[in-house]
Amino acid sequence: MHPTSDLSRAARLWRLALRTLTLVTLLFVSTACFDIEEEITLKKDGSGTYQISVDMTQMMEMMSGFMTEEQMAESDMFGSMDSALQVQVETLREMDGLSNVRHMSENFRFSLTYDFADIDALNAAASAGSAIDNTTGPVTSGASYKWTPKSFERENKPIDNLLNSEDEEQAEAMEMAKMMLADAHYSITYHFPGKVKKLTNDAAEIGADNRSVILSSNFLDILDGEAELGNKITFKKR
Repeated sequence: MHPTSDLSRAARLWRLALRTLTLVTLLFVSTACFDIEEEITLKKDGSGTYQISVDMTQMMEMMSGFMTEEQMAESDMFGSMDSALQVQVETLREMDGLSNVRHMSENFRFSLTYDFADIDALNAAASAGSAIDNTTGPVTSGASYKWTPKSFERENKPIDNLLNSEDEEQAEAMEMAKMMLADAHYSITYHFPGKVKKLTNDAAEIGADNRSVILSSNFLDILDGEAELGNKITFKKR
């Protein structure tokens, strides 16, 4: 699944999750699993649909074995995440070139989805996500896209200051949180109108339908800047 933005949205969700991750890590040393999935479906005219989703059900099941219902309610981790998504939805609904903006929050699964009219609208949405993130933390992240009728390219800026903070308290919290993220994963899936011919990221794979490309990464590698998310993909015109 290198991401929320695109990747910047994932960074924001990560910061929201940090409170819960740190609390749980203090209670026990183990690993938690959550999945972040990004999906972009492109049509032959350059329009398409974007979706990012977070599945925290496994993390929630683990937490429930070590925390009381009262402690869970006090942390309000998931309420904060839902509120952040609502803010994101309202921002995107005001933007030109975006439509059908919606979000879902149910059973510790969260998603944000919208349709974009062209690649400029997708880039504007990614930039809006980065701007919102910059108001909530020291993050410089995001993705930019290029499109032709036969190619699609994603370029990524690195995520900074998430795992390597100069603030002693935050750095300590990050070190504890790292122990919780060994099984956390992020994936990107692209769907194209024609068969894929070539891609530049060796870590990505062409799907069984020959019209999709999938890239999966360990979330820690992404936060450390070790995972390459950029990719240029060429495909046949339908």
